[in-house]
Amino acid sequence: MSLCLSANADVVQTLTINGQTVEKTVTQLTFSGDNVVLHFEGSEESYALDDVVLDFSDVSSINSINTFMLNGLVDGRLDISGLAAGTPVAVFDISGEKIASLRAGEETTQVNVGDFRSGVYILKAGTQIVKFVKR
Repeated sequence: MSLCLSANADVVQTLTINGQTVEKTVTQLTFSGDNVVLHFEGSEESYALDDVVLDFSDVSSINSINTFMLNGLVDGRLDISGLAAGTPVAVFDISGEKIASLRAGEETTQVNVGDFRSGVYILKAGTQIVKFVKR
């Protein structure tokens, strides 16, 4: 199970890259191949996915954090809960090609990944992004 977080600008973020805390606020995350692209106010930087940790630790702003649950792979599908009905959901392969898209249902949304090859994928639900691996 994975948990994806996104936050409003008033939420405190702690960004760590290669063990070093960075004193910038991330405004957006995107992906390019095996790298995550961190967008800051007026600039962007690219890093290996494993080198970046983004932590939202301001407990007083917990209501500003949006979450959804990505449950483990069951019978070739991902079950997603916690999304507003109608939220766009897309799956991209590691090269950035969109390979699936749909809209979230009322309670739980299912994404069929049974035909996907083994590998790393990016799931984007609204403005939230999570990486998952199909084995």
